[in-house]
Amino acid sequence: MQAPVPVPWTNDLAIILLSARLSIALIPIALIWFLASSFARWAAAILALGKLINITAGVENWAIGGGIGPWWILAMALTIISIVMLFTPSANDWFKTKGAADAPVFE
Repeated sequence: MQAPVPVPWTNDLAIILLSARLSIALIPIALIWFLASSFARWAAAILALGKLINITAGVENWAIGGGIGPWWILAMALTIISIVMLFTPSANDWFKTKGAADAPVFE
């Protein structure tokens, strides 16, 4: 398999690319957690759709005798669960009231 980057693979390059990928994944999570950003919620859902496209490739790989690991299955399941949880009614309420003052507490 050819590397998608035009430089030879090294351990350092792998660390850099994985760190960049993790940082990019953590940005919407931080925006959702700290700012209750509706944009970040939709961005996370769109990014998850890109990940769900890999399900067909995983099933095809499994069908031809190639194994899919338990970590891959767990990652896919957690992705689906987390995105569904972002759009539950209680999550919608949280996004609407995040950052708003709870007046009865201070009276």
